[in-house]
Amino acid sequence: MRQHQKSVAVLEKRVAVESEAYHLEKIGRYQEAAELFKKAIEITGNSAAAGPAHLSLERIYEKTGQYKEALEQTEWFLKGNQNEQGRAETLAVRQRLLQKIEEQKNQHASKKTIGDPAQSNYARQRQFVESMKTQGVATTFREVTLLELDGKFSEAHKVYEKLLLQREAIAQEMTLENWVMLYPAIQRTSELTGDEKREKEALIWIKANMLDPQGRFHQSLSKLLPDVVDHLNQRIKKYQL
Repeated sequence: MRQHQKSVAVLEKRVAVESEAYHLEKIGRYQEAAELFKKAIEITGNSAAAGPAHLSLERIYEKTGQYKEALEQTEWFLKGNQNEQGRAETLAVRQRLLQKIEEQKNQHASKKTIGDPAQSNYARQRQFVESMKTQGVATTFREVTLLELDGKFSEAHKVYEKLLLQREAIAQEMTLENWVMLYPAIQRTSELTGDEKREKEALIWIKANMLDPQGRFHQSLSKLLPDVVDHLNQRIKKYQL
């Protein structure tokens, strides 16, 4: 009887933790959600009941570009007992993540604009951004850069969308080029958060206005590193845009 009560208590605790984690994931607070899913795994003792939490971690890590961490969750499933179909699906996920990890290795360089955080040295980059003296709309660019550095891609994406509506202010206080670079930023954060529809819209604009030699902002393409341009072309090819 006591064992049954204990099992029920563990189940209720796990369900409560996972419920909160799903809510946090839904509103874009991925880091907090991931921590709760880890807690759910601890509660279950990493038994088979931890499967949903591992799957959720895999989803969050892939969505936020943490492909190596996502792969660790996939490997957990491969160690367990799966039917033939389940194992085939998991192997397909594993292959996809391995490909993304390889692609990520070729994307370390970042764009040379105020809104594009470099990834080569997090501490030094953050210190540099925080030391910037800004005012007006430039302050928003600085703040959104810090959001990306902290891995808060969903929040950063929302800020970029709002900045997109401030073309005149950006052109007047900074340069029109900084407004143009919002589209690659929106593409990037859309890709990282799994917003395929918005990413396609951004890619279509980039293709017509930046990648096309006759595009209105083709000259701005020079501000993007070759690896970034290659990645944009790869994404356009993937979606057949």
